[in-house]
Parts: sequence; structure tokens; C-alpha cells
Amino acid sequence: MEPYYRDYVLSFGEVLSTYILNQYLLSCNLDSVFIPTNKIIITNDEFNNAYPLYELTNFRIKNLLIPLLENPKKDVIMCLTGFIGRNKMGYITTLGRGGSDYTATILAHSLYSIGTDKNIKVVLWKDVDGLFAINPKYVPESSLIKNLDYDEAKHIANFGAKILHPKCLEAIEKYKIPLEIRNFDKPLNDNFTEISDHTDKEQKKLLLN
Repeated sequence: MEPYYRDYVLSFGEVLSTYILNQYLLSCNLDSVFIPTNKIIITNDEFNNAYPLYELTNFRIKNLLIPLLENPKKDVIMCLTGFIGRNKMGYITTLGRGGSDYTATILAHSLYSIGTDKNIKVVLWKDVDGLFAINPKYVPESSLIKNLDYDEAKHIANFGAKILHPKCLEAIEKYKIPLEIRNFDKPLNDNFTEISDHTDKEQKKLLLN
């Protein structure tokens, strides 16, 4: 199968699940809009592991998302797909492993660079409380790492932390946009990982032990 056909087929699950979520929100009388991200994220031609072209992506976000976000008369829930974009020719591309998380950080990068509101953070919802010194599935008493800087987080991600891909951090590090990893079963829990431009010294010891 040609790479562009493969990415086209792979995009269907993300598009359908996001569309269903949007329809559910509308059925609850919530003001929601469905936006496939292949309409706004323009990438290179590397199918299955595409990289965003920020100048083109920023232009589309400025025209499609910013008006919704900055409309004072309307509070809209935006249901955006993750994982997919498109190249300059219009072929659907996928962003590879961690693609949905990567989508969130790409959007944060672009919104920060062109929007007026710089109070932006990314929250990734997972089935664990955050990043741990050791995988808690194997060592239940492993310690949660509450604070990390970008370099340390990329180091952990490069060494196999499955809940975080290093390219997610590359998109937000330039503007020092904070990222939180939280447990979707414990949305109000104070125990989570925050990745920003600083690290708590006590937390750093967990990485060295």
C-alpha cells in the first residue's frame, strides 16, 4: 500500500471518534464545532511521521481557530482531531507515535506565536498520574516526578517513556509553554507531572537515583 493511502486509511478512526464526540455534545445542547486538523495543520511529505510546517499552519489557525477563540459573544467547544494533518498537495498525513499529543503541542505553539493570549498550557490526559521514576505497572511504589524541565523530560522520553514522545516537547519548548500530564480518572488530583523551564531539586534526585 502506498504511504499516502495508508495515512488516509489510518485517519478514519480519529475523524469518526471526534465527529461522534462533537455530535454527542451538540445533543446535550452545548455549542460545539467539529474541526478536522487536516484543515489546519500543514506538514511535510513524510507520511506516517510528518512534521508541521508552522508558517502555513499558523496562517490557517489564524483564519480558522483564532476567530472562534477570541469571539467574546460565543463560548465554543472545539472538537479537533489529533494525529492527522495534510501536506501541501492536500494528501492526509499522520504524525506518528504520540501523534494526538503532538497535535496538542503543535496547536499550542501556533496559538502562542500568533494569538494575543499568551496564557497557554497543554494538559495530556493519561491512565496514570504522570511520569514516574520507574514504570508503576512493574514497580507500584515508584515515585511520581512532579516537576521536570524540558531537557530532562526529553531525556526520559528518549529512553522509552511511552506516555510522552520527545517531539511533543520540541513544539512547546521555544515559548516555554508548560505541559501537564494528568490522570483522566482523577481530574482534580493534585498529584501530576508538570513540565516547564525549571525543575525542583528534590524531584531531580529521583532521576539520579
